[in-house]
Amino acid sequence: MPSDDSTKKRQSDANRGGAKFELYVKNSLNENLELQRQKIRIFDGKEIINDPGLFNQIAIPLRGYQPTGRDIDLVAVDLEKRKAIALICCTLSLHGRLPETLFYSLLYKKIKPSLKVILATPDKGKQKSSSTWKSEWGTKKEPLKSRALAEKFLHGVYVDNAYLNNQLHLSGTTAIGGKIKPFSKLIVDLVSWKNS
Repeated sequence: MPSDDSTKKRQSDANRGGAKFELYVKNSLNENLELQRQKIRIFDGKEIINDPGLFNQIAIPLRGYQPTGRDIDLVAVDLEKRKAIALICCTLSLHGRLPETLFYSLLYKKIKPSLKVILATPDKGKQKSSSTWKSEWGTKKEPLKSRALAEKFLHGVYVDNAYLNNQLHLSGTTAIGGKIKPFSKLIVDLVSWKNS
């Protein structure tokens, strides 16, 4: 049985890894020239909370609860209209995050239907050891439960296997198809959602 110290270290490493990936997603998108031309900017949770006009667009009315910047990953914003386009949930692996993202997607479809809820991930895999990588999504022909749920309830899952290979030093290629898309497709989709 793992000790409390080893569990805390593993959780701390996971939090640092997740924060690093989130920053990578934010910076990659904000440095994209097409998104700059389209006046689309990616804000993190702290920036959203400090901007009441934007925060009110994504706030979930909960009496007595004050959200923090850690409750929100990233938000894509149309700077011309000062309008939130998409919530971008970032995760290295699906453990614990897919149900949360699915919940938010269902909730926002009811209370703010124009707001897209998406997931960005390098697809760290579902293997127990780092020696053999196995996708968390399966294939379009043989989907895993996560893929089937994402296809039904999310607006898209954007996979960055370059991050998986270069930053996490794992070898793998996620099977793309349907709502499971390469990370580069997120730019096209954000522009499309802004202009729809």
